[in-house]
Amino acid sequence: MYKFSENLLTCFKIGYVKKAPGTFGSFFALLCWCIISFFLTNIDIYYKNIIIFSAIIILTIMGSFFAKDFQNFKNSDSIDNSAIILDELVGQFIALQLSYYFLLSELDNLTFVIMVITSFILFRFFDITKPLIIGYLDKNIKNGFGVFLDDILAGIIAAIFTIIFFKAIFIFG
Repeated sequence: MYKFSENLLTCFKIGYVKKAPGTFGSFFALLCWCIISFFLTNIDIYYKNIIIFSAIIILTIMGSFFAKDFQNFKNSDSIDNSAIILDELVGQFIALQLSYYFLLSELDNLTFVIMVITSFILFRFFDITKPLIIGYLDKNIKNGFGVFLDDILAGIIAAIFTIIFFKAIFIFG
């Protein structure tokens, strides 16, 4: 069972990359989200949201449950081990899917690519800098769900900023 949870939490061991495992995890998430979106192209956005957000919920629950076992196995003082990057995948999926949903009617191929890049950059910014409430949650909720909570919030905030950025361009540009 440990191998399964390790592979899930580290996104098939991408989390063991020496430098910037979170950024590699976010990029892996971006690629996964683009592939999933491609295969769900002909599905109504309502059902696409159900599929993506169901996956986010399932991954968050499983990751929250497995994080404590991972901490014990690694004999680590911190439950939020740097090799755990499933939380980045969840947060990046949230940033991408919310942005996509709220900007869908205005996206052509070029703006879709720019939206994906913007969501990625903003999510990484909020995940790394952890401003205000994101940092508070990261420092004060030390359990399996806490590993994911700051990334979930970073994803939501990144999506809000991406949407505002694009709406401003569409209105004023």
